[in-house]
Order: sequence, then structure tokens, then C-alpha cells
Amino acid sequence: LGIIFRNKLKTMNNVPTDKMMPATQCLFLHLLYNHQNEYVLKKQAAEELSLTRTSITRASEQLKTMGLITEERCGKEMRMKTVSTGYELYSLAREYLITPVQRRMYVEKTDNTEMLVIAGESALSEVSMLGEPKMAVRAVFKGNELVKGLKEVDIKWQESINTIMVELWKYDPLLFVKDGLVDPVSMAMSLADTDDERVQGELERYMEEYEW
Repeated sequence: LGIIFRNKLKTMNNVPTDKMMPATQCLFLHLLYNHQNEYVLKKQAAEELSLTRTSITRASEQLKTMGLITEERCGKEMRMKTVSTGYELYSLAREYLITPVQRRMYVEKTDNTEMLVIAGESALSEVSMLGEPKMAVRAVFKGNELVKGLKEVDIKWQESINTIMVELWKYDPLLFVKDGLVDPVSMAMSLADTDDERVQGELERYMEEYEW
């Protein structure tokens, strides 16, 4: 029993509790958008997100430690359920959420970049009164093969209408895309470090009025 307890404690200590891991945020968003007020088996979540069972176990452990989900055994499987829904759940999770953006880069606009998900201020301008940004913003998973074909430019010397900003994300924005836009929570976190009061004001209004 002592050995089992020690191993369990070691596993729990390896899971950070201050901020979500990328896989944890994926699981949280999946539950928030797709499984409100219902139990979800870990096995099912792993399949729907194309994550390993180990990743889902660590992610669910982190969400449970943060007080965002509960777990219970269902036969041989474990199932999860969020402690709340919609904006209330988002508010509870806000302090733990991370920006999905690993890196921002400026690239030449091509047919491939036109296929990327609309993100950042470009996405916010589509759903609020905010005007379109001077430079379009798109998002792509950092591991996507399309990234290798992007031609980066230095906007100090080559800023033009043929240049856009591309955000390389820690998780795939396509997992939660809707109408060609990144999901609301990820968008909010990607803009959290923006000092522009207009952006923050429109973002707050949109998040409060969004129909979860």
C-alpha cells in the first residue's frame, strides 16, 4: 500500500496546477463546447481529440485538481463531467487558461495561407464592432506540414498588402473551428496580452454575449 500511495503521489506531483498544459486546454475546450451537462468517458475523449490515453489521464487529473471537472468510475472506464457550463465554466477556468500561441510570424500571403483559420483581431472583427486589423491574422498548428511552406518576411523591410501574420498554435485550431474562425476561448487567450482598450472592450462584450 505504501508503494502504491508513493507512486500515486509522484504522478500527481508531476502535474502542474497553476496553468493548463496544451493537452489539458484541448480537453477542457472539448468538454466546454461539445459535452455540456453530460458525462464523457476518457476513452471517448481520447478518440475524439486524437490524444493518447496517457495524455487524457494527465489532462483530466489537472482539470480535476483545478476543480473544473469531477470523475466517477463507469464499469472499467472513468468518465468526466464539468462542474458548470458556458460562461460560468469559462470564468472558473480563466485563471488557468494559457495562450494557444507558441509564436507569431509574418509571411507572404499565398493560396495556402488563405486556407488557414482566421484568428486574433481578424477573428474578433468578424464577431464584434472592432474594425479589421491592418494586417490579417491566421492560425495553424505548429506541427502542421503547411508551416514548412510558409515564407517568413521581415516587416521592417517588406510590409505590404501581401503580408499576413500567422500564429503557430500549441494545439490544432481546427479542433474547435467554427465558420472559419478560431474558437472564442482560444481567441480570448491569444488576445489577453493586447493593451488596446478597444480590443479588450469588444472581446469582453463578445465573451459575455456568446451563446454557449
